[in-house]
Amino acid sequence: AFALLEALTSLDGNDVQAMYVDYTLDYAAYLLDVDVADLFAACNAKNFPLPHGLETQLRREQFNVIANEVRDGTFARAKAQRELESRVDDDDDEISPGEFHFPPLQSRPQ
Repeated sequence: AFALLEALTSLDGNDVQAMYVDYTLDYAAYLLDVDVADLFAACNAKNFPLPHGLETQLRREQFNVIANEVRDGTFARAKAQRELESRVDDDDDEISPGEFHFPPLQSRPQ
């Protein structure tokens, strides 16, 4: 408890502010030219805490991870994978290979 109290009272506000980017998540999406929902989903997939939703300011290292993924194409591939997984999850009425049974063959009248 003392270490926490010491950390809270000894941190410089400017140092803390320097750890975060100067813009919110929705503006970061604009700067990166990606959809806000996709950026939000990517942050959630990486377990980045978003305590203020779209008003959250990412830490610099978090923003750099996302920016690098946008730059190298990983972001787009991850988005496509999330979309594919959501479509598979939505298809609850799909028949698995072992579930479908053909009806018995009917003999045709001669």
